[in-house]
Amino acid sequence: MKIVLRNIRHRPSEALVELLHKELKSLQGDLPFREARVCFERRPDREEQFRVSFHLVAPGPDVIVASSGETLRSAMFRALAAVNSRIGRREGSRTAGGDTGKPG
Repeated sequence: MKIVLRNIRHRPSEALVELLHKELKSLQGDLPFREARVCFERRPDREEQFRVSFHLVAPGPDVIVASSGETLRSAMFRALAAVNSRIGRREGSRTAGGDTGKPG
């Protein structure tokens, strides 16, 4: 898994980057993605000053989410929650679509 970090007007702490790596690694069991593009952004002109976006390059449609928060950590965890929700929906739609893995 390749992780590409992009920082706009803010550099996250080493502890937060380590936490990000740990969280992304734990997602690999549910969604085996080849690359994670993560952007940390500080927007001083907004009420929720921080924005975190994820673009997970995966088999099938990629997972792309973004979230904002008053702290970089809260924005990251909101975005991770959105990723988990998307992964759950992908699994649910695959099951609901009648994909049983058996030839028709």
